[in-house]
Amino acid sequence: MTCPYPPYQPIVRNSAQLWRMADRRKSRFAEVQIIGFPKQAQAGLPVKDLCRQDGFSDLTFYKWRAEISGMDSSDARRPRELETENGKLK
Repeated sequence: MTCPYPPYQPIVRNSAQLWRMADRRKSRFAEVQIIGFPKQAQAGLPVKDLCRQDGFSDLTFYKWRAEISGMDSSDARRPRELETENGKLK
């Protein structure tokens, strides 16, 4: 007896499709806010209290802290400007 269903085949997407999918998801927080959270923690606010107060998880905080690591608000705008510039060139 054979299985009536076709064999499972995973959906394979190329990197361009994945980037477009990532662009669709918007954060609830602006980049400037995300940069401010680690600064608040450095000022002495406990991480758990900061996360509970603003509504995000500890894991998200540590991920943002690793990505930012010393960025300033002016540095955060630069990648976005480069993305729009690259979009115009394409």
